[in-house]
Amino acid sequence: MFENNIIDLAIEFLKKEFPNKSNSWIKRAFIRFILNSIKQIRNNLWIVKGIPELGDKFEHYEVVYIPEQNRYYCSCFEHLWGFKRRKEICTHIAAVILWKKYNHLNEIVYAYFLRLKCCNSIIQVLDHKDKVRIR
Repeated sequence: MFENNIIDLAIEFLKKEFPNKSNSWIKRAFIRFILNSIKQIRNNLWIVKGIPELGDKFEHYEVVYIPEQNRYYCSCFEHLWGFKRRKEICTHIAAVILWKKYNHLNEIVYAYFLRLKCCNSIIQVLDHKDKVRIR
């Protein structure tokens, strides 16, 4: 179902974006991701299923990305300890970021012409029928 090397890259991205976050925070975001608890409803809106074992008290949480502010908002901010989660970024948001990065890395790109340089090798795609995964 999931490709491990892409998951590893997505997790590394999350660690670099949030270098001060604990391994526990990363692990909880990963658990939410790997349990398929994230569903995109529309552009910039996701539902994250609540997981009682991770301390969730509600069936689901809504995560919204607000492009004008370059920020995420989670409905958990409205509940107990929400002020703390808002300041520190909750794992619902972290799971959505991980989900988005994984899907971006796993995306198939169609191109008429594409030239990539990687590890001293050059890959060229000349036919629009070729599928290339960017990793």
